[in-house]
Amino acid sequence: MLSENEKSILYKAIATNMQNAQEAVNANKGAGDATQEKEIAAETQPGPERGSEQGSKPLPEISKKSFAKPTRMKKKPKSNYQFLVIDDQGLMRAILKKMLIDLGYEKTDAVESASSALSHMERKYYDAVFCDWEMPNMSGIELLKEVRSIEKYKNLVFFMVTGLDNTENIKEAIVAGVNDYIVKPINGALLANKLDSISK
Repeated sequence: MLSENEKSILYKAIATNMQNAQEAVNANKGAGDATQEKEIAAETQPGPERGSEQGSKPLPEISKKSFAKPTRMKKKPKSNYQFLVIDDQGLMRAILKKMLIDLGYEKTDAVESASSALSHMERKYYDAVFCDWEMPNMSGIELLKEVRSIEKYKNLVFFMVTGLDNTENIKEAIVAGVNDYIVKPINGALLANKLDSISK
């Protein structure tokens, strides 16, 4: 089991590699060489997983439509941020909402499904959402892809909050445009650090 520090290092390494790959793709997009894009993506796979004989999945193909560079929240007093927590488990919703409120983010709403989240987002502006991955009907990764396909949400800060901490899930979330990845059980100090780093 990875430590919180190891998980953070892994996320940052993958995110940096993915961003470098996208910049290389953009620099060469005039050539129209799809093979080259796949080769660039393959080169970003970290360490032993590339070409692994354990049957690991290949890195998802980088798409100019699906990839979104990390965004940042505009710096303002904590009490002015508006957050949305999305989790089908009531206890987890309550825990994360309380943690955010205790950190000073008082304007935090919580809903039980992706469909409810989309409905709330239509009616209200949010600076960031915190979304569980495994949910019925529409999963967190499906919601992330839906959000990134909608123009007005392209700069919305999206945190994936999940018990899935394997490299493949992290890669998939980064390709879909996640801003950061928080692994359950949630560490309050780590959550505070992630929010501080993305609001500077």
